[in-house]
Amino acid sequence: MTKTILTDVDGVLVNWNQGFEDFAQSKGFKVVDNRSYYLDKRFGIDTSTSEKLREEFCNSYKLKFLEPLKKSEIFVKKLYKEFGYRFICITKIGKSKEIEDNRTNNLLGIFSTAIQDLICLDSTESKRESLFRFAGDFNVWIEDHIGNAQLGASMGFKTFLMDHEYNKTAKDIGFTRINDWEDIYKYIKNLEESPPSQIH
Repeated sequence: MTKTILTDVDGVLVNWNQGFEDFAQSKGFKVVDNRSYYLDKRFGIDTSTSEKLREEFCNSYKLKFLEPLKKSEIFVKKLYKEFGYRFICITKIGKSKEIEDNRTNNLLGIFSTAIQDLICLDSTESKRESLFRFAGDFNVWIEDHIGNAQLGASMGFKTFLMDHEYNKTAKDIGFTRINDWEDIYKYIKNLEESPPSQIH
């Protein structure tokens, strides 16, 4: 059986927020509330402006150069090389060819063949249908968005929420909060080294 881990990308594998903040600052905008997940509140601007900025950034070459986040560059590769896990990325970044190409180049450049598949969705799409394709298997789901973490947990996935300032108020119901990818590595390592009777 193929060993897979399902994961979001931005805020989990790569530092989209920092890339976007640098881009927004070059346009004259600054973060005013880092406790908010939503860009309009985060930057203190109207929704229309934040959506235009997001679309411009996501369709730019800058998407290709996002930095790895939360020790992902270390432990994704360790999970792949040591235990054979590959990663399926589900991301609401947009579906244009330019976005998909830049996102693919970014991920492959950091994680190489550990990435098995990339599913790009529009920002308004739900991840439910994509997750449903993998429901029923023993799969880990990693997110930074509270709603999407709760969605995965409700569908039976072993779900982890990557800790950020903007999701600290979430009650850890149905999912496990983690600091970084080393926590995922330790969880998988424990599973792999446990006798079969102890794996649930």
